[in-house]
Amino acid sequence: MFRISFLAVALSLTFSCTGLQKKFEFPRGSFIHLKQFVTIKKCGKSNPFDCKDFTRGISGSGSIVKVIRNGSYVLTAAHVCESERLAKIAKTGKLMGTEFHAIDINGKAYPLITLSANTSADLCLLFAEGLLGSAALKLASAAPRPGEKVYNMAAPQGIFTVNMFPLFEGYYAGHDRSFDLYTIPATQGSSGSPILNSDGHLIGVVTMSFTGFQSMSLSPPFNRIKAFLSSYL
Repeated sequence: MFRISFLAVALSLTFSCTGLQKKFEFPRGSFIHLKQFVTIKKCGKSNPFDCKDFTRGISGSGSIVKVIRNGSYVLTAAHVCESERLAKIAKTGKLMGTEFHAIDINGKAYPLITLSANTSADLCLLFAEGLLGSAALKLASAAPRPGEKVYNMAAPQGIFTVNMFPLFEGYYAGHDRSFDLYTIPATQGSSGSPILNSDGHLIGVVTMSFTGFQSMSLSPPFNRIKAFLSSYL
């Protein structure tokens, strides 16, 4: 039995890719950096009036999957939307407030609301009002094939700044139980990041990696992603 761990924590670029007969363009404007915070008040046991506020947070990754007149729909992992770590922290004191923001490639932050979270598939759909992204990812027309080259846009360890975030490539390895496997490196902060085919279309979402071997990512199967999105978009 493999040990797996959740990953949530805390210029258009065009180039020729080996093995491709056409130029691949990352839809970088569709990438979203996610940040979620809780603020709690803790008071001393001996002196209940000695209180301090503490803020703790996690970061994750996501992608714009649809743009409408007043905002954008953002796809990520369910455990980014509903962080168990932040929920536990919130219980250790008096909850003073929560924040959940989408940060676009220009560094601008937008408040998020959760529309739907499917914990069994580890998928979550959010809405960011006012976020009118320059690009929305299209869902691929078919599932990936074993050996197919794939690409990933992510903010591992929160590595993200204006007009900069890591880009990765790997291969679709196949299906294992209820997950698709990809040879894409991932760590904390990669959760929810999109996996793309050579057309720049969405085929997967990074949700987990193997403990002790973070050179392989796990994603909900393509058909589950397709079914999840079709229910709302």
